[in-house]
Amino acid sequence: MQHRALAVVTAAALVLALGGCDKDMASQNKDKTWHAAQKPPNGLTWPLTPPEGMVARDKPEPPPALSLALLQRGRERYDIACAPCHARTGEGNGVIV
Repeated sequence: MQHRALAVVTAAALVLALGGCDKDMASQNKDKTWHAAQKPPNGLTWPLTPPEGMVARDKPEPPPALSLALLQRGRERYDIACAPCHARTGEGNGVIV
């Protein structure tokens, strides 16, 4: 009798779990439905001018002029952040690998 009750409970749980699924799970209701292009919720407003120190995304900065100092700085940064995995030559067989 216990096995039959366990089977019924398991079957009921399975039916309930699968009942919420559909073919397109991307179209489910979501809690956050507003987009950045719309007005923000709760009466908030976007600032008209960006806060001081914020980097603008609309107009990218022109690349810096190529110089020996710039190349030396790039080599220094690569040796610190990249070379442990990628090696100084970029082959991918650094000391970490």
